[in-house]
Amino acid sequence: MRFRAKFQGHQLAAAVVWLGVSCAWIHKPNADPAIRGAYLVSGVLWLLIGISCLANYFFTWLEIDAVGLIQRRLWSVRVVPWNEVTRVGPWQPGKIPANSRRQRSSPRYSANWLSVDYARAAPMSDRGELVFHPAERDALVSALRAHASEADFDLFPVKP
Repeated sequence: MRFRAKFQGHQLAAAVVWLGVSCAWIHKPNADPAIRGAYLVSGVLWLLIGISCLANYFFTWLEIDAVGLIQRRLWSVRVVPWNEVTRVGPWQPGKIPANSRRQRSSPRYSANWLSVDYARAAPMSDRGELVFHPAERDALVSALRAHASEADFDLFPVKP
């Protein structure tokens, strides 16, 4: 099964609008050259944002396989075997590590983003987290629940 990232339509729409405004200012007949240059730079930046929005949608996804959870981003691939998945839950931006001395406030959860924590045992021990913004979050959580039976599922009730 393949799960794509959620399409960022509002970000692409903003990029198109600001790219149009930048093009209009560049072609304005009596514009100051400094302002024209600023809008040229702004237009190039918004063009890059629009391209990255499309690239993120078409070249980033999660795959559910018999081997494990596979994350693909452009040309990089990360494979997490099912026995290494420890936690599945909503992503907590700014999560403080357990061994930190800072004060913990109540956790902030991002309901649309999904976090999959994993831990590899020695000799090649590794800990990490896969953060993903899936288009079909409930289907992805149920597929993860079916394959990663040893993982903790935070804030996701079992649906009959």
